[in-house]
Amino acid sequence: MSETLETSARSLRSTRAAMRESTLNESGDSGGLKAIRTKKSADDRRTSRQLSVRDEKVGNFPVRMLVMLVKLAKLIEMKRGLTRQLAELNAEAERMNLLTDRYPYAFQEKYAQVVVDLETLNKQMSAYLTGINEYNAMLLPHLSEVTVTARPEALRKLCHTHAVQIVKHCNQGLNVQSRKSFELITSLTALLLQVRSLGQQRCTAFDLHTLSESLSEIRMQIAPKNAASFQDNVEIHMKQIHNMMLQSGASS
Repeated sequence: MSETLETSARSLRSTRAAMRESTLNESGDSGGLKAIRTKKSADDRRTSRQLSVRDEKVGNFPVRMLVMLVKLAKLIEMKRGLTRQLAELNAEAERMNLLTDRYPYAFQEKYAQVVVDLETLNKQMSAYLTGINEYNAMLLPHLSEVTVTARPEALRKLCHTHAVQIVKHCNQGLNVQSRKSFELITSLTALLLQVRSLGQQRCTAFDLHTLSESLSEIRMQIAPKNAASFQDNVEIHMKQIHNMMLQSGASS
């Protein structure tokens, strides 16, 4: 009888121990799974935010591209300063060279630091330019697919579409009420975008003809009393740009 009770007691203790161990394991597994799920959820939210920022647009332009352009502009300004500093150091080195063939250590250290800073800036600018070029390919995907004769009109329409978006965005602060003024501002903005795009590629006679057509259409929007001002402040400069592009296209 005592042996039976002892055996039962041992069996009961073993069962309780097994139950406690099972409970602890389940609790540990639950905590581990909860931690994994929490981490995965945080990663998903972080990825979602990154994708959201990457896809955001202002005036039909990706926000990330605009940020890269701003940073690139700052780097260019910094490079101008370093370039001026390097020119001054070169002039100073030439003056030293008239007196001795050795340069002070402090001067060498300063010169080397400017060169290293320039090299670092160039690498950063190259990285930003690569990213911007990728966005250019995304924003102008169909220009490489059209024929030479159809390309100018495609570019013209694309520039006008972008101009509408830009002017709408800027008008939130300016609040231009006149429809004619709004259309004129849009046309002038589209003309600037067209000139910028043509300046980044090899121009043909078709491109320049379309540019002239755009200018003629804008001239028709100008009131007679403002015709002289438009001619002095816009047309003359556009003709100069037209001639420069014409010469550039002929020489290339």
